[in-house]
Amino acid sequence: MNLNENKRTVFLLHYHPLVREGLVQLIDLQPDLSVCGEAIDSTAAVTEMAGLHPDITIIDSLFLSESPMDLISNLTRVAPSTKVVVLSAWENEEDAKQALLDGARGYTSRSTQILSAIRRVLEGKLFPGDELCDALVA
Repeated sequence: MNLNENKRTVFLLHYHPLVREGLVQLIDLQPDLSVCGEAIDSTAAVTEMAGLHPDITIIDSLFLSESPMDLISNLTRVAPSTKVVVLSAWENEEDAKQALLDGARGYTSRSTQILSAIRRVLEGKLFPGDELCDALVA
């Protein structure tokens, strides 16, 4: 993990170490992004994030089964400025809709889109796009 004051920070909440490692490598290669922390479960994430205050938190969609609204609320309670992006292994319109309704700012089922999702959400927009997100939550 590389901390640099000029970079926007990303926290990873994912149960699988190989996925986390790949995301760390991908994100840390970016000139404007840096992974500031990671956790394998939501309890550890809340504890870790309290001291880190990441700009973005990427969560695996499997954690949404816990209680999406509570999870997102707990994460943003300890790191109020963080924006949540959900990374899913499957395209599921209902999960995407629910995640957005529960406070996520982005949802993607493609890891190849994660950098686009991060940057778009950091710009204050929704991912995959304001129009699609508006349609999902309508």
